Amino acid sequence: MANLSYAELFNPVIDLIHSPSFLSGIPDAAMDKGVLFIDDAEKAIETSRTQWDDAYSVWLDIRESVAGNAKAPSDRLEIRVAWEENVLPEILKRIPAFLSDASNDIEADLYFCSQNIYFNRNSLFHNKLWSLYKKGFWPCGWEGDYPDGRMVAYCSKIT
Repeated sequence: MANLSYAELFNPVIDLIHSPSFLSGIPDAAMDKGVLFIDDAEKAIETSRTQWDDAYSVWLDIRESVAGNAKAPSDRLEIRVAWEENVLPEILKRIPAFLSDASNDIEADLYFCSQNIYFNRNSLFHNKLWSLYKKGFWPCGWEGDYPDGRMVAYCSKIT
């Protein structure tokens, strides 16, 4: 780990946030049926913050409970510092204004996804998050009692 390359660690996220599809995905009929898509940004932000009713689990609780599955083999402060200096400002520049209230959630997701990828943690949850982000969606909730149920993701338009 002494030769940890921050460029290799962060490049997948840098590439993603510079792609034209970042947070602008539109699902099609062939999309994963294991995802509930919503195209209302305010509803997506509300979903990420609260539990709508008994049909939805609290997203923040789920994300926090699985975050350890994606972390570096040792929780290294220098990774976080390098992230905050090099990647966080780029992410914040590219989050659309209408999702600015979700910037902390988006940033945290991408931070743990980068570690999941680089350290081959193979967290199924973070693999799913990453897959949705790469398709242009913002994973923002969970319908059902986790781990049963499905992710909820914001999309720019439902076809």
